Amino acid sequence: MSATDETPSTQPETAPTPRSQRRVARFVVRSLAVLLVVVGTTLATTWWWAGTPGSAAQAVGWAVRWMERRADTVGTLRTQGVEGSVRGGVRVAALDWHRGALAVHAEGVVLQWDDALW
Repeated sequence: MSATDETPSTQPETAPTPRSQRRVARFVVRSLAVLLVVVGTTLATTWWWAGTPGSAAQAVGWAVRWMERRADTVGTLRTQGVEGSVRGGVRVAALDWHRGALAVHAEGVVLQWDDALW
């Protein structure tokens, strides 16, 4: 035999103990429970916010700011008189969208969705 031959390991492999397996299982279950609570709370809060009277104006404001940073690809949006809620429907007194030579102007825009959407 040469010195390069593999020799069996003299250290026995240690299997995880039932106690350490339970500890890992508890950690996984608790982590999933915390994740579920965080996701549930986020969804409930978003649902509540979407039903408030100012949510439509706030969402349109976010869209306008998002579009301003990408004006060369998505165009620019200007709105006036945004009312309503994201869940309940939106009324926009005036809306102007421009991208290059293309322009859209609308007045009295009403967006109303069916309750089946929610």
